Amino acid sequence: MSSLMRAQHYFSELGRLLAATEVTNSSGESLDFQEATDRAAQFIHSLRQRSGVVAIIGNGGSSAIASHMQNDLVAASLRAVCMHDPAILSATANDFGYERSFERPMNHWVQKGDVLIAISSSGQSHNILNAVQKASQNNGYIITMSGFKKDNPLRQLGDLNFYVPDAVYGTVESVHGCIGHYLTDLIQQIAQMEV
Repeated sequence: MSSLMRAQHYFSELGRLLAATEVTNSSGESLDFQEATDRAAQFIHSLRQRSGVVAIIGNGGSSAIASHMQNDLVAASLRAVCMHDPAILSATANDFGYERSFERPMNHWVQKGDVLIAISSSGQSHNILNAVQKASQNNGYIITMSGFKKDNPLRQLGDLNFYVPDAVYGTVESVHGCIGHYLTDLIQQIAQMEV
């Protein structure tokens, strides 16, 4: 197989995975992808009128996706925070354990009506799961992005759950990045229509 054919296969596979991405609500019911992204974008956009916050978390590559989403949301004039400041993360992990590293800041950043976007390829990272549970207790609106096992625990915890049916970090993260870009572009379009 030539390098061009391998590249075509790789990008074809990403397209297939995007098309195969499943979205469920908090009851586990399947949702249409377009309906789900429209709902997420409208809800996030509505935060601007009430000075709400979007908090975004992830580990490793998912943290990079979270950071990029924060950048795009701030560009859309939204209050967005990515929870991976080295000083806060290392202090919290040192004092309370890494599994609590994102949970404790939830009391400061995600309150009633705010949004938490939780990104985890495996959907099994304890620090992500603990943060989602805390944000949910604070009556936050939860959007998850996960992959790997269909029954991963993160997929069970969100108000909207985007699941990529693949077990390879690179492709799952690439699809999560595409979903993040699509959501933030959609939010910016909604904002421009109001001007």
